[in-house]
Amino acid sequence: MHDEHRFPFPQCGPRRPGAAASDRLRRQHGLGLALLGVLCGAGCGSEQASPRMAADLFLARADLVIGVAPKAVVINDFDRDGQVDMVAARATGSGSLSMLIARGNNTFARAEINNRFGDTPFDLVLADLDGDGRTDAAAPLYLGGELAVLWGADAQDRLAIPSEGSHPYALVALDLDGKNGRDLLTTTQVGKTLNVFLNQGSRMFGTAVKYTFDTAPAGFAVGDFDGSGPASLDVAIALPGSNKVRVWPGNATGGFDTTRATDLSVGKNPITVVAGLLNADSLPDLIVANAGERTISVLLGSSAGFGSAQTYSVGDNPTGIAIADLDQDGIADVVVTNRSSNNLTILRGTGTGALQAIGDLATREQPEGLAIGDVTNDGLPDIAVANVDADVISVFAGKAKK
Repeated sequence: MHDEHRFPFPQCGPRRPGAAASDRLRRQHGLGLALLGVLCGAGCGSEQASPRMAADLFLARADLVIGVAPKAVVINDFDRDGQVDMVAARATGSGSLSMLIARGNNTFARAEINNRFGDTPFDLVLADLDGDGRTDAAAPLYLGGELAVLWGADAQDRLAIPSEGSHPYALVALDLDGKNGRDLLTTTQVGKTLNVFLNQGSRMFGTAVKYTFDTAPAGFAVGDFDGSGPASLDVAIALPGSNKVRVWPGNATGGFDTTRATDLSVGKNPITVVAGLLNADSLPDLIVANAGERTISVLLGSSAGFGSAQTYSVGDNPTGIAIADLDQDGIADVVVTNRSSNNLTILRGTGTGALQAIGDLATREQPEGLAIGDVTNDGLPDIAVANVDADVISVFAGKAKK
């Protein structure tokens, strides 16, 4: 039985009538679903001068109970009822996939989807991996030494994929070779590898194609960094031990050309890399969280490759990064979770590739996982943060500008 909690927010825009709660999930799992959040109330405040500061963009934080050690959070309509849910991987010994189910009228209920994901999931991907139109869940099991895939919205059928090297850290799912749908890529910190598992169809993945480093890799991003087209995607991997990001160009068979590596100098102990468009060209840029110092590095892409790192101050031990247009000016902004200072930093995009820090928002203890989406159904971007040491997902609902 769950305790009930209600979290009022000022109303910021039109509210969409919610669909009925997910009776199917309740029947399948026998869950007692507790009401956890009410995300609208009254009054938004007056118009702010441009640029708006962080506190002007979002309403007061709401903390929604999710369970012990939420490590990663994804915003996704997991139960396919037309409403956006929040799904978290919890880094426990057995591993849990937990969800805050949208129940309409901007309320959420906690549900335990699967409590046997595996030992200490460190990341979470939600995607249709087998082409059946349903969302699957995948995670690297840091202490389990494998990837785990839970198939379909019932998330009960489990596929274990052994990794080459132990302590898998980060996970990406996308189609590298143009065959059979999304492939899985993960880094391993013991063994110092990048593993590529090509999708074979019929809920099967090939054995790992292993790429080895001289130092343990951490987070990574995949994209068309050199402008050669989507048939040969490239990879950029954070190397904390060398204070660099390594870029390997892709080939048309779903692999990477390690003979043409480019090492990019960034800050101390880089652990997260995210790709996005920060300026007017069409080539992705890289944003890197430097956990060993209070900075992020921005590497602007160009036809000649990535430029030198531009450094921006954030909080202590930056970990998570997300990119979205937060102030609705048509330009991408950046959000960073700061694990040791228990806050997040918001940096406004200028459209030139430069960023402008516009303030911090306090989270709960040890914020790491980060997602941006419209969880309140009002057309505004909201931020969801997984706080590892607080057992809650913090939600910052977007505030409309009048």
